[in-house]
Amino acid sequence: MGLNFTDIKITLDISGLVACIIAFTALIITIKSFIADHDRRKKQSTIEYYNKILTETCGPLRDAIRKALKEPLNNYSYRTIMPYDKIWKKKHDLQKKCFKYCRYMERFAVGIKLRIYDYKTFFNIAGVTTAKLFQQIQYLINENRHTDYREFIFCTEYKKLCRKLLKQLFS
Repeated sequence: MGLNFTDIKITLDISGLVACIIAFTALIITIKSFIADHDRRKKQSTIEYYNKILTETCGPLRDAIRKALKEPLNNYSYRTIMPYDKIWKKKHDLQKKCFKYCRYMERFAVGIKLRIYDYKTFFNIAGVTTAKLFQQIQYLINENRHTDYREFIFCTEYKKLCRKLLKQLFS
């Protein structure tokens, strides 16, 4: 008994359907791989950019604050610094480091808001220290944004990011 036209048509239809299923499955796998790679790159860029902030601004700022407060090397207290404190008014180097740190963190916070950088990754690697450092310098940010527009940026997104960190840490 030979194959008739109807049998051949059914076989071709089934073959076409199987090919479509295989192509659709390959498309889904490709999309999932693309999304996973994008997420990995986003997390990697978050770590890389924060590492740049840490080495270029955060570390030097924390060292300058520790030295100005005359704290021992292994004991960083995160004492709040007020705009009228002598260490702030006399230490122009400390001010420059604080301004630079805030500029970098504002850019980073905007990147997190725009989802260029990954918030969860940032929270895991530096959430606590960023929130504590913000609490330490927040009054300086508020005071200097009203008095010296040339040096200080408004830090709007940085402040929002730190409030989100603090809320997450203490709730």
